[in-house]
Amino acid sequence: LIRLMLVGRAAALVAAGGVTCAVLWAHRRRRAATQNMRCPCVSCTCGADCRCSPGSPGCDPCAEFQREAKSKAATAAVPMRCPCANCTCGPDCKCAPGAPGCDPCYEFQRAQKADPATAAPVVSSADKLARAAPPGWWREAAAAAVQPGATAKLLRINEWERGSDWRKANGWVGTDLIHGPDAAIHCAGYLLNTTPDGRPRLVGAAHFGVGAESHRGLCHGGAMTALMDDVIGWCGFCATGVCVPWCGFTVQIDTTLKAPIKVGSWLRLEASITERTDRKVWLRATLTDPAAAEPGLVHCEARGLFLLKRQ
Repeated sequence: LIRLMLVGRAAALVAAGGVTCAVLWAHRRRRAATQNMRCPCVSCTCGADCRCSPGSPGCDPCAEFQREAKSKAATAAVPMRCPCANCTCGPDCKCAPGAPGCDPCYEFQRAQKADPATAAPVVSSADKLARAAPPGWWREAAAAAVQPGATAKLLRINEWERGSDWRKANGWVGTDLIHGPDAAIHCAGYLLNTTPDGRPRLVGAAHFGVGAESHRGLCHGGAMTALMDDVIGWCGFCATGVCVPWCGFTVQIDTTLKAPIKVGSWLRLEASITERTDRKVWLRATLTDPAAAEPGLVHCEARGLFLLKRQ
């Protein structure tokens, strides 16, 4: 009986020791995976803390280590893409900063200048939200607006384009609701020109992403209203014919929702000044789909009152 008890106790100790070894081995692998790509394979002649690159003389890291090292190297080689939708080349821009006809945003330029060994690949907001490139009519109009002698002017606004660091350094605490790179309702920008009677007018392209969804596959009415508020406000900033950001504020919006908007749509928005009396500026705005089967399909209309600040 005593012999049987001793045999059983020995077997229990062996089993416990096996479990302990397995736990220690798993811990060693996890620790090795987080410490500068150390080889977790004890068969490596340099030991478990090997930091040699695969193929170094006298070092034989395991196949798993080599595979992981190659994977990280491949990830680091992914070309950076401009995440700024205002870039005239579109969200998949691969031009170097300063290339002719290309003006990538501040964040992209900063990442391009960073040390290639430490810089992470820039992933565009279009990739994050599966946002398609702006429509052709917008890209053509935006490209034409930056040419000498253009009748329309592309608004270049620092708080849209220069990234979160610039915004925080200048008093902002978050991202722009409409012009932020990850905004659910994202406006690619505004072109400033004039109506036939000489009044300021803004034209832009807006994308309704998955974050704007309400009913199945359709966007929330509040998303349309927010967009109308934005374009009317920025058109109000252009009341003198020159854009002067934050020279006033929108005090009234009357929005009419006329047709639902499918998630993923790129639409055309336009706002113009209809009347001005001293500090009061009246405006109207529309949201249409140039690609609709029904020409001139209007999804939303709005009228607003903008009040200029006292001089």
